[in-house]
Amino acid sequence: MHKTTIRAISLVCGLAMSAIGFAVLGAVDRREMERAAHTEQVRALSDAVTHLEAMSAGLALAIAADEPLPALIALRHDADLAAAALGRVNFSSAGGEALRRFAACTAEISGVLADDLARGTVRAPDYALLVRLRDFALPLTADILPDAISADGSAVDEGALAEHLAGLGRLYYDGAGSDVVPPGGYLSLLSATRYTQSDAYAAAQAAVGRNIRLKATAAEGDPARFCFTSANLTVTVSERGGHLLHLLYDQSGREGNIGRSAALAAAERAIGAHAPEPLVLTGEEDGEGTYYFTFAPQRGDLLCLSERILVGIDASSGRLCLWDADWYYRYRTAQRTYPDNLLSPDLIAARYGGTESPLLCTAVRADGRELLCYRLGEGERAIFLNAVTGKVEQTA
Repeated sequence: MHKTTIRAISLVCGLAMSAIGFAVLGAVDRREMERAAHTEQVRALSDAVTHLEAMSAGLALAIAADEPLPALIALRHDADLAAAALGRVNFSSAGGEALRRFAACTAEISGVLADDLARGTVRAPDYALLVRLRDFALPLTADILPDAISADGSAVDEGALAEHLAGLGRLYYDGAGSDVVPPGGYLSLLSATRYTQSDAYAAAQAAVGRNIRLKATAAEGDPARFCFTSANLTVTVSERGGHLLHLLYDQSGREGNIGRSAALAAAERAIGAHAPEPLVLTGEEDGEGTYYFTFAPQRGDLLCLSERILVGIDASSGRLCLWDADWYYRYRTAQRTYPDNLLSPDLIAARYGGTESPLLCTAVRADGRELLCYRLGEGERAIFLNAVTGKVEQTA
């Protein structure tokens, strides 16, 4: 055989062996990476369970302690560690994120209670709130988590977590706190599918109702979002679920007026199409060329004005020209369980006179905190009275 041919065959064989070697090394590297990821997942879950158990014990101790301040400080530390460990776990659905939020919210609440005690703002912590947290934490660590974690310690049945934590609802603390437990709108995003940009683009076009070319632009905010714009249109949709968060459609220069009744009907159609739950009309205003309507959820005897959606209908075309749902979906201080010292509506009515029945509602103060209030009057005449103290509140 010719020497050139032999050298060519040798070169081909060498390249083939090299390729096989690289493939084997690549497979080994992948296995090592997968093994390392599995080990970290097991370690993170183990750390999370340890800190969650400490958090549950800390809640029980804070309730029973003669001196609750040190117990609350320790509870905040354990809950922070639990939230941090859960942040390292690779969860696959909203149940894991709900658990991390629960730990983070427990840390926030215990910190607020500790700060109020340390400043002397209150004589004792809000024990009803701590008991409610404990009643969810103890079964979580005693029964649900042990059953939900896989035999090798690397996976969690997140459906069981989500089902348990969904029953927590929302909590109320009329202290100096900021973020406590998120309202229903935000929670609905946690359980929603994460959209790609193309999915979000389709949702934005559906919201507009017309095939308008839109340009994707950078968008920041809570919740996470996609933003699309054109010359006279801005549409923002949530990353999870593709919910319409904000729309601004400049239709100036048109003539004519469809009237208030037709505008309200258009606004109600928009609410039916884009709001995730039934909402009731809570306010309206006739602007220059635009009818504005405010909607909010009614839950039992509570009108949740803090979760409002503002809708604008162009007076000439009858088209949706404004949609602002940030208040509805935003993560912020939220409320639910009524405090024992809630003032009665009869007392509010007697104190402030008049024949109007006070309406129990949630409202947002100028500093961003949500409050449980009674509303007297409507529109610009409305006043909001703190449902615990009875004092007039300045609302946003």
